[in-house]
Amino acid sequence: MNARDPKMDRDRMAEMAVQVQAMARAFQRSHSSSFMILLSSYCIASEEYRATGLTLSSQDQPNLAPTRGGFDCDARLPIEQLTNLAIAGGRVRDGVVTVRISVRLKDIMDIIPLA
Repeated sequence: MNARDPKMDRDRMAEMAVQVQAMARAFQRSHSSSFMILLSSYCIASEEYRATGLTLSSQDQPNLAPTRGGFDCDARLPIEQLTNLAIAGGRVRDGVVTVRISVRLKDIMDIIPLA
């Protein structure tokens, strides 16, 4: 039987919320912070995209904003990975689209500092 423990899920989400806040503080303090976020999905313009990871760097100016349920940030993605709706809401340059993405705490598995 593979029953999920709701308390464990709440504890994990609380820990991810603490890590998101720490990541936001690191971006505010340092111009050389980088993180790898292991996740299962993120949203762009209310559309869900499956993913295994997302790398954020202060050099890319991610404009990370913690939210009650996770965080929002800017990301640069190849145009061929996005739907027309996501492309329309972003800025396109040289085949790369800058979009605002939303990541939910429940979809984050880990946040790993890289620098």
